[in-house]
Amino acid sequence: MKKSTLWLLGALSMIGPFTFDAYLAALPTIAHQLHTTSGMVQWTVIANMLGVTAGMLLTGSISDSLGRRRPIITAMAVYVVASLAIAFTSNIGVFIALRVIQGYCGGSVRSVGQAVIRDRLEGKEAARAFSLLTIINAIGPIIAPMVGAGILLIGNWRNIFEMLALLGVGLVVWTSLTLKETLPVAHRIQFSPLAITGSWGNLLRDRNFIAAGLVNALSSIALVCYLSSGTFALQLDFHMTPQQFGVFMGLNGFMLIAAGTVNNQILKHHSFKAASNIGIGIAVLTGLVMASNLVIPGQLPLYLAALILLNASMGFVIPNAMNLALMNHRDNAGSAAGLAGLLGSASGSLGAIALSQFVGVNSTTLALFIAIPFALCGATLLLYPGRQAHVSATS
Repeated sequence: MKKSTLWLLGALSMIGPFTFDAYLAALPTIAHQLHTTSGMVQWTVIANMLGVTAGMLLTGSISDSLGRRRPIITAMAVYVVASLAIAFTSNIGVFIALRVIQGYCGGSVRSVGQAVIRDRLEGKEAARAFSLLTIINAIGPIIAPMVGAGILLIGNWRNIFEMLALLGVGLVVWTSLTLKETLPVAHRIQFSPLAITGSWGNLLRDRNFIAAGLVNALSSIALVCYLSSGTFALQLDFHMTPQQFGVFMGLNGFMLIAAGTVNNQILKHHSFKAASNIGIGIAVLTGLVMASNLVIPGQLPLYLAALILLNASMGFVIPNAMNLALMNHRDNAGSAAGLAGLLGSASGSLGAIALSQFVGVNSTTLALFIAIPFALCGATLLLYPGRQAHVSATS
């Protein structure tokens, strides 16, 4: 696979995180200008997450019937229209609905893009490609808030969505000109709800997929809880300033990129299983270090060390788990990518809701929601068959 194609798939995958983060600084202004409450505006964030989850599963599965290229171009074209509509709306209900559509399109191109990789690559080569996607994706959360803040200095929140629409136009053109269809007609499944949903049952009978899905789900609980609640734990309990937290978040992003780069280098010289086991090992170590914060509370360096390890582990876990999930599913790679993404997104969202709405956020509860899922990641090694997976044309 050409590197230019991987960069295109990375850009398509990054549009989701970019859409999520770019406008966050403008939420108070949006609430004021649309004459609504902060709670209603926060629903625009939740709506986007729900859309991403649905798009990853449904469009990923549909691409197993229609091919990869057409769903990507269609999703990005709809994304452009939705972004422009948000830029001109003055109704919070319409805003929320359009954010669902935006999220759906972002989730769609992410899962279908992952299926494109599986169509063309296997084994270590596929894992290295997924690792590159992880590195590119990590750039989005780092630069998106800065881009959004920069736009707010010279314009307003509507200009942010106009910028997102412009990015969408660029991706439509780039995809149309350079991306070739990767799923031959002979390998496509029948386009029917029964055929599409039937492939999900085959996925759930694959031990590799279940292991990957569990790793994805458990690590997503820890990661999303940290992203949604870390600012409260660190600023309230450890008295970090917003500026210090921002610098630390940037460091986390660079740690994720560094870990993904190291994972890629390991895959050049060692087996995919070895790289995957290293990722699981770092995840378990993360859980143990964070658990030590429960035994020795109030130690900021120890707490920060656990959070840095969290991001390092994700640089290994994300690409290797996705490769493991798709390894046996060449002809229904879209369904596999979508269902794996759904497990991660849904688990992370439910974990964050449980922490914030039912348990309560502080440094101790956040430590529990990070330590327990990561410690449990080690159990997934019991499911992995310990042999090179085969490529199945039917499962």
